[in-house]
Amino acid sequence: MSDIGADNSAIKHFINHIENGSHWTMALRSTRQKFSYIHQNSLDFVESTLRLSTEGKTHEIAASFLYGREDQISSMFQ
Repeated sequence: MSDIGADNSAIKHFINHIENGSHWTMALRSTRQKFSYIHQNSLDFVESTLRLSTEGKTHEIAASFLYGREDQISSMFQ
């Protein structure tokens, strides 16, 4: 993101909280409060991804990444 000049302050904020021991839910809440311009759909996507990856069963995680992301994303570039 830095290489192309994109604003990465929100993700840096989020990662900093994680690195300092905050649970991802608290880090995301803090990021929501500080960066109110982030679209709710983006925050929902991050939350659902992290919730599934930390609480989901192995087959649920695999299916989500295959069908929910990889399968659809690859077709965007064909």
